[in-house]
Amino acid sequence: IDFYYDCDNNVISKNKINVTGMDNYLYGAGAIAHPTGGSGTTALNNMFVDNEIYVNGGYMAEGLVFGPGCNGTKALNNKVYLNADNVTYGVNLESSLNSVLMDNVISMQSDVVYGIEAYGSNGNIIESNTISGEGKLVSGFVGVKTNNNIIQKNTITSDGSDADKSISRDVIKASNSGIYLEGASKGNFIDSNIITTKLGYPVDLSTDSTGNTITNNYLKGSKGS
Repeated sequence: IDFYYDCDNNVISKNKINVTGMDNYLYGAGAIAHPTGGSGTTALNNMFVDNEIYVNGGYMAEGLVFGPGCNGTKALNNKVYLNADNVTYGVNLESSLNSVLMDNVISMQSDVVYGIEAYGSNGNIIESNTISGEGKLVSGFVGVKTNNNIIQKNTITSDGSDADKSISRDVIKASNSGIYLEGASKGNFIDSNIITTKLGYPVDLSTDSTGNTITNNYLKGSKGS
């Protein structure tokens, strides 16, 4: 299910989406206002609620995708199950603003796993989600150039084996972590999460990601707790 360009105020609810194939790029549902760097069209205030999404692919599988200009999106109480050989993304936020991701269950298996990825995506509320992944490099939330997000009351389980640190599937660094921020990500509020990592840090920030608040979390990992 996909919405392109001037696609505002839609409700996508109570669907069962099952995608299986060997195409390099498979996904369940999403919206985009315009191509990267474009303008003039919108994708505002769309709601994805109570959907079940199953994606099984060869190279890459994504559950929900919200692209450039996709602002004010709400993804609530969805169940996302992904399996791919190389890389999975539970929810992908790319240059989208002010999304609410709440009460979703995301379960993934792949070499490289990103539970929620935010690239240049600001002002999001990510709350009360259950995110789990198994693979070589697994991260529950990864953000690059992402600012002023509220990440709270989530349960994140990162079960990574770290068998091959040289794996690269994305411009965003793959790592074993619960929450990882880089690219001068600032002003993020990380609160009251339960994060368990088999390997790596539960919360890992690059040296240029400053001004973030990390408080009241339960953190357990091999490199810190």
